[in-house]
Amino acid sequence: MSAADAYARTGRFAEHVGVVVDRAIDPITGLPVLVYRFSGSPVAHARSLDPDDVWRILDEGTDDAGTYLVTHVVSGAEPLTSRPASLDVYVAARAFEVIAGAARLGVVHGDLGAERIFRRVDDVWIEGYGVPWDALGSEAAAAGAGALADDARRLAGSMLELPGHALSEAAIDVLRRTVDDGDAAAASAALHDAGAHEPGAQERAPAAAGPVLADDPQRAAPGAADIRLPDASARATPRPPRNAAPEAFAHVRIESAPDLPPTPARGRDPVPVTLPASTAPPTATPARTSGARFSKTLPPDVTYRSGDEIRPGRTVGDRVEAAVGSVRDRRRVWLVGLLVVAALALALVTVWGQRAGDRAGDPAPANGAASGSASYAVDVFVSPARLPPVSLVVVSSPPGSSHGAGTTIRSVPDRITLDRAGTWQLQGGFDGRRSEIVTLVVPGDTAITLSFTDAP
Repeated sequence: MSAADAYARTGRFAEHVGVVVDRAIDPITGLPVLVYRFSGSPVAHARSLDPDDVWRILDEGTDDAGTYLVTHVVSGAEPLTSRPASLDVYVAARAFEVIAGAARLGVVHGDLGAERIFRRVDDVWIEGYGVPWDALGSEAAAAGAGALADDARRLAGSMLELPGHALSEAAIDVLRRTVDDGDAAAASAALHDAGAHEPGAQERAPAAAGPVLADDPQRAAPGAADIRLPDASARATPRPPRNAAPEAFAHVRIESAPDLPPTPARGRDPVPVTLPASTAPPTATPARTSGARFSKTLPPDVTYRSGDEIRPGRTVGDRVEAAVGSVRDRRRVWLVGLLVVAALALALVTVWGQRAGDRAGDPAPANGAASGSASYAVDVFVSPARLPPVSLVVVSSPPGSSHGAGTTIRSVPDRITLDRAGTWQLQGGFDGRRSEIVTLVVPGDTAITLSFTDAP
């Protein structure tokens, strides 16, 4: 068994000339991966590419079947061919930026197309780096600009041929020039410039912020040069600082709104308001009485009577005692609630324990008995272990079982449950292949193995 066989195959992803790509599961992380099978050596320096831009290479090696290469699969990413409307100027600019950055490490793709560009929201990845497409192999670094130009031309042509894309006329012109000159760096810059002048470019940032290399010292956000500050003549007039000399800001003129009256200056007395004379008889003026805090001359029919305050004042101590009392009441409510929950939990545990004890005390049904129901656990294994999930089919079952002949129980290898004691005959199958029929007696047999002969 080679190292590549440890990745459980789940299906075929793609098949090209000299390259077979399978979907598989990483046995360590349980995450989906792609396993490439080809002849030759993987592309040098492909592992140096930034995993934020390409599908990260997890493993590579050589066995009896040839060379294998394992890459990570980005969850939720879709190729442009499945959603052509997701191809816009930002995705195109990001794709050319990635291949130009990879070429600076001497890594070229060799088989670029819109089907290898994957997008999730505003993130873009390129699939297939590391495989010697077009028999480039280790000659990728020596191929230099020529191989990069081929990548750029193929990618630009496939984008133009993708029906239903969302590219603007300016972006289409850039791609047509790239088909002629094959300059990936110039295409990325021109596409970023075209995206900055599209409607709504200020509300949307580019698809990514950095080039393909994680250790590139000249990492910069694309499109940053397109940001323009407003002209100095268009900015607001500066406000004079405090305690500044008035002549220094003689050119500054502050105009008040024409609809508002002028504000009176501070410190001046307000203009007195004269009210019209009242026709009512004048009231008596209060007279002060020596030795008294308060005195008032009342009308002849009214007497003044002192009384007690209607609402007595509350002291600080009263408020503190009320707050403490409310906290105690809340704690009492929580405590009662917790006691009720604990009592319910104890009752449920007690009932469950009694039922479990009753089931443990019941004798198991006799072999072949048709009355009563029970459950018998049986471990089902598959040989060889590298096979995909296998469907377990009932060939024959004891009388009274809910699993009749021809019933599919579930996918194995796994633990299954049989509902009747007696003699069972089971068989596994997948993709038209059938295993040998296995006979087991329940209770008694607790494990079986479904054996498959090697495919012709």
